[in-house]
Amino acid sequence: PARLTAQLTPKNKITGMFDWSDKVRGHANLSGTIAPAASLQQSQPAQHIAQGRWTSTITSQLLLETGYNQTFNNAKYEYEPDVVVGACHSAFDLCAPGTGYGSIPHQDLVLGTNSVAAVTATGVQTGPQKMPTMSHYVQSSLSYVTGSHAVKTGFQGRFGWQRDIRQGINADLIQQYRNGVPTQVTVFNTPTASQNNVDADMGFFVQDT
Repeated sequence: PARLTAQLTPKNKITGMFDWSDKVRGHANLSGTIAPAASLQQSQPAQHIAQGRWTSTITSQLLLETGYNQTFNNAKYEYEPDVVVGACHSAFDLCAPGTGYGSIPHQDLVLGTNSVAAVTATGVQTGPQKMPTMSHYVQSSLSYVTGSHAVKTGFQGRFGWQRDIRQGINADLIQQYRNGVPTQVTVFNTPTASQNNVDADMGFFVQDT
């Protein structure tokens, strides 16, 4: 992390902070029912927090404070390195020579086990999947303070987005079993991409003491 404080003038000060991280979890969801090859490699590259703040003493009784905060989280869920990644996402007889579906996930619905490769599902973190999230937060306030009276007014606002991107899923399906006997498949309409937006989460306030 890096932090900076600067006194621009006797009445004006700015502060800034930037914190960057790159985290990797080799087997994020490994358990007694999820085989090592069917677990997820989770990473969060270029995850960061950036902050800036300006404080101005306009007069001996009037104080202005303004700030901005940005938070970025770039969660990625990928197959384990020993999983063969498929190069074909069409009907098998239309696959180019030398390509195929790779390691297709196996899920036993009776035993509750996953094997071969990470299983894809809806509404949860699965692989392969990317979930970048951006949040912007701004706030500003003006305070008037005397010996017996204090008034403060201002606003706080947030906006941003979250994306869910699913692509590169081997065969775009899961092979499903019951006690080791193949019974069905779940087919996905991948690749898919969706985005949720927070356009304006804003509030205004006045305090009088």
